[in-house]
Amino acid sequence: MSVEKTFIIGDVHGCNRLLERLIERIKWDPENHRLIFLGDYIDRGKDPKAVIELIVGLRERSGAVYGNKLTCLELPGREFVSVRA
Repeated sequence: MSVEKTFIIGDVHGCNRLLERLIERIKWDPENHRLIFLGDYIDRGKDPKAVIELIVGLRERSGAVYGNKLTCLELPGREFVSVRA
């Protein structure tokens, strides 16, 4: 796979609809673009579960880094990289 662009998305904070709109707006092409998600996926927003499901669903075409808020989650089949201060 040749990567033309890499998009880094962070601080989603449980806002699934905004995340979906952002992915549409950047015209993400999974064949030529890489998506990297950075922490703060689940707190504050209305639909944190859907955010996690979306990120996990994109696992074949994206990467994710998480911090301390996701250490309690077990996500079978998904490799997250934990960053600790």
